[in-house]
Amino acid sequence: MASRMHFHKRALHEGEPPDEIVYQNIGRLHGLNETATVELRVINSPVQETARSYFIAITPTGVFLEEEPLTEATLVATLSYETLLRLAADSQSASQAYLSGHVTLKGDLDLAQRIAQKLSESAARPIVKHFTVAGA
Repeated sequence: MASRMHFHKRALHEGEPPDEIVYQNIGRLHGLNETATVELRVINSPVQETARSYFIAITPTGVFLEEEPLTEATLVATLSYETLLRLAADSQSASQAYLSGHVTLKGDLDLAQRIAQKLSESAARPIVKHFTVAGA
């Protein structure tokens, strides 16, 4: 496993691969004291013909992006590519996206609320984030 770091605030542009957006923003969940698997389904991407699922393992010791789920997803979030861009750029909060119907959730909604809070906190503090990508 390789350790990575990035600056949270960075320019995003239409057409950026969803893989890169997820990869660059997964560190925003670092420090979330949970044990869960989140499946993030991105649909309607202009750079991918089919929907793509990302499996994020959250543990008290780190956040890991997995190729395949290690356990059944605790939470499944489905969103469009455009919504992913807005969330990554902090132009829309996770709560706003859910309430406006841009994100659908299935599973542990309490976990979704804690994740939304963590994303909101990280948006307020543009600092260097650390995370680990499994298999990198």
